[in-house]
Amino acid sequence: PGILFIRNSSRHDKVENCVIRSPQSTDQGKGSTQVYMYSKNEANRNSDYFTLKDCLIDGGLIGVNLGGTAYVSLPVQEGGHIAGNTFVRQGSKAIYVSAERDFVIENNTVISEGGTTNSFWAIDINMSRGDCEVRNNTVTMRNPVSSAHGLYLRCNSEDSMKEGRHRYYNNEINISGINSAVTGMRFNNNLPNTEFAHNTVRLRGENANSNGIYFSGTLPGGLFANNIVQNEAGGTVYNVNRQTYLDHIAMRDNICHTTGSDFAYVGGSLSFDEWKEAAANDSGTVSEPTTFLSDNILEPADEGSLKICIPVGFVDTDLNGTKRDNVHPTAGAYEYTLSTIAPAMAEGFPRFKSVAHNSAVMETASTLTGTLHYCVLRTDEDAPDAEMIMNEDLHEELRKGRTASITLAGLRPNTEYAVYCLLTSLRGINSEITRSVPFTTTYIPPTPATFEEARTEDNR
Repeated sequence: PGILFIRNSSRHDKVENCVIRSPQSTDQGKGSTQVYMYSKNEANRNSDYFTLKDCLIDGGLIGVNLGGTAYVSLPVQEGGHIAGNTFVRQGSKAIYVSAERDFVIENNTVISEGGTTNSFWAIDINMSRGDCEVRNNTVTMRNPVSSAHGLYLRCNSEDSMKEGRHRYYNNEINISGINSAVTGMRFNNNLPNTEFAHNTVRLRGENANSNGIYFSGTLPGGLFANNIVQNEAGGTVYNVNRQTYLDHIAMRDNICHTTGSDFAYVGGSLSFDEWKEAAANDSGTVSEPTTFLSDNILEPADEGSLKICIPVGFVDTDLNGTKRDNVHPTAGAYEYTLSTIAPAMAEGFPRFKSVAHNSAVMETASTLTGTLHYCVLRTDEDAPDAEMIMNEDLHEELRKGRTASITLAGLRPNTEYAVYCLLTSLRGINSEITRSVPFTTTYIPPTPATFEEARTEDNR
């Protein structure tokens, strides 16, 4: 079943700024897909050029199922665009793509806090013909189940993939609380013309069977370069199913680290030095831990060896939109910067939506990644100082260039309020205190009368 059901050649449909919500489900037979696409196995029944943008997709078994008919002899659905959405509380998969060509998955946020099936995959893509770009997405998983994957890639036809380029870059996969065989990225099958560049994968927890990257196939004509892969759960950086696969995977300038005793597994356990001998097509890989400015946002704290990379032509900016160095860009999803600039509210923010009698929704955005500290006061109260704002313990992590919504609760009816904001960068640099434009809560809505309460003179 689907909450939003798209079918019958519904081309060029766009769903934007919507909330699609249902209870989280782990029932593989009856669980809902929040946005579900279906095409009959007939020619020209696909729903091409579908867009899902800036929506909150909450709950269900699967967040979005993008794809059309899978019959090889029929035209493949094309042009899907999944952009700027937030996926939370899915039971099995947040984003699932199958039988789709020329699609883009970008700027999405996937958050999983557990309670899922035993095979939760944040992004699952069964690749097909044409081009695809999967970029600038963030996946945060806490306390994952036994076979969780941040990104899972596969294909039904190696030959069909040779028609296009398939690019995955500037993605952040951050998995913590690991106590089972979790994998950051898994690649099944041979995936021709598939390129992975400037992604950051971090695993934390305790399980020696965890893998940063798992290869069960090769990347013919592809590339795995300029990535950070860090396994702090005691497992391997790489698990390669066969030595023959490793012989056909072009790799370069990746920054890798494991807290475990084995750097990789290729038919047997390998140290880093043994990996370098076995991986003839891996050049420039460095075994070195990366320190991050935050456990939740994986911007690097120190340069280290991160700027050994050679530019990849299709990656001009990082996950924050910062221009990449055109000589030696930083490995991973973010460019390294030793910034001393204070963050500020983006133009037009904060702004208020859905103002009710006891609450309001505040939208915020920052010029730099960091933390917003805030307090809500009546306009007839004295303005707070920085210490007072910090003591309120109201805060929200903000990513540069992305809008966040905060619900302000516990307000009085028919009262004018203002919000005082203090931004702190990931390097601890504070902004000036800013005051929002005032907003006024509504009156308490009247309680509607019911027929049961109505009385007449004769039946009092």
